[in-house]
Amino acid sequence: MFGVDVKIRQKSVHRSACLGVVVGILFLAPQPLWAAMGENIAISPRAMSMGNAVTADTVGTEAVHYNPAGLTKIRGKQGDTHIALAKVRNFAEFNKPANYEGIFGYTEDPVIGQRSISNNHQLYVPGYGVTNAKMPVLVAPGNGWAYNDPDSRFTFATAVFLPMAVTYDRSEGDDDPARYGGRKTIMQRFTYLAPSVGYKVNDTLSLGITGSLSHFALVTETDFRAPNTLIAMTARLQEALCPDGGNPIDAVLFGLCNKGRLNPFTNVLNMNIEMTTSADPTVTVGMLWEPNDWFAFGAKYSSESKMRLHGKYKITYDESVQEFFKGVSNSALGPIILASLAMPSYVPPEQEGNVSMTLTYPKSIQMGTKMKFGKLQVNTDVGWTNWAAWDQFKMEFDQELAAAQMARLFGFPDATTLTIPRGYQNTWSTGVGLEYAFTNRFRLRGGAEYRKSSIPPDKIDTIAPLSDDILWGLGAGITIDKYTEIDLALSMLHTKFTAPANTSCNLNCTDLFNMVYNPYAGLDVTAGLKIDYAAISIRKKF
Repeated sequence: MFGVDVKIRQKSVHRSACLGVVVGILFLAPQPLWAAMGENIAISPRAMSMGNAVTADTVGTEAVHYNPAGLTKIRGKQGDTHIALAKVRNFAEFNKPANYEGIFGYTEDPVIGQRSISNNHQLYVPGYGVTNAKMPVLVAPGNGWAYNDPDSRFTFATAVFLPMAVTYDRSEGDDDPARYGGRKTIMQRFTYLAPSVGYKVNDTLSLGITGSLSHFALVTETDFRAPNTLIAMTARLQEALCPDGGNPIDAVLFGLCNKGRLNPFTNVLNMNIEMTTSADPTVTVGMLWEPNDWFAFGAKYSSESKMRLHGKYKITYDESVQEFFKGVSNSALGPIILASLAMPSYVPPEQEGNVSMTLTYPKSIQMGTKMKFGKLQVNTDVGWTNWAAWDQFKMEFDQELAAAQMARLFGFPDATTLTIPRGYQNTWSTGVGLEYAFTNRFRLRGGAEYRKSSIPPDKIDTIAPLSDDILWGLGAGITIDKYTEIDLALSMLHTKFTAPANTSCNLNCTDLFNMVYNPYAGLDVTAGLKIDYAAISIRKKF
């Protein structure tokens, strides 16, 4: 008896030591100060409740995404169905710092002291387009199917799911102070075909591969303003040259005294862009090593893809901008000045046509462990994503844009393209999940995923207000009978950042040549997201 007790204690100490090493590696791993984009939000209720730490512990067809090697744990025929409900709240507020000097003396920015709150969002439905209804709650269904012949080492599966989504809608009204950082944004990847196969090499090792086809949509609508020193200087010049009675000399020479009075805080244009690709392929390979009944190690690699997006755009110019260039081009010296600066001589009310862009969907690596201590199971994961591939978004238009011609003076020579700097960085994330089996039919789960932002502090903005955050999860697994299991999950992700004036040149820099894009130049900006999530899944064996 004493010999058996010693062996049990040695085994327990060994497991505890392994757990300590694994957790130590995860939390000492190099972690940049920024988190992932909106990925892995609504794929599997079970995974969400365990902090997405399931690379070594997939159940059912969630393995198609998290680790296709885990498909070998399925026996016979199985169908998985889940539905997720998510409420996304987007907020931003704008304040002037203590030493606020404005833009070349202009200090009456109308957004100062204002707060934006949006609870609406939209989805892009492939084959239909953007949902017109304002949706206070997002609904994300998913399905998976798998087949295994009990006498075969192979398991085959496919699934439909949403691996990535960032969405908000501030399009109601014309007084939302955050509209210059996006009235509406949808960045959504929908995987509709994912043929997968898992192969059991031996009793301890499994391999797997998934080939996915996905629809990707990028939709954005934004009001554009340019609180820039050069525009402010031009506005001051108009004030000096153009008294209330007019200036006949200016009408002949420069044409600045026209209806188009500039101001660094007024609206310049509205831009609406919608681009998609319908069949973007990626490959995911995975392995699962289970040397005994209490420990497992899993790993997966997902390839990148070069997506070619195509779509439509529409740009509506503010009347003041149209009148300004009309007045200058009708003067004696104005056309010469505009030509020397490569500026447009005419700004139309609208421009619309075709737009395209090459965008890299980043590659990623995920590794994890599963350890059992009696009724308690502990999962740990660490992952890396190559978000540095999103250094900039370069959009290509079918004609020269007046908006891009205006930007030539600021280092944008090609008026048929518009480059939006992003400057994102690679990220590491870590996750921990716990599962406790109260009975053979009921399991309680909890977890947390530390999501480090891919957006560095000097690049953050209100278009993608994603800072460091923790995804908290809670859930339960219920076995109804030998054919049916139900998973329930609740989770939340709250993220918030504060960017003091002149700290992010995608948001609030006041440098002369930072025109694209700093809509809140010189202001302190606080913004963030709150996502609350509930989901249920049903796994059914046939």
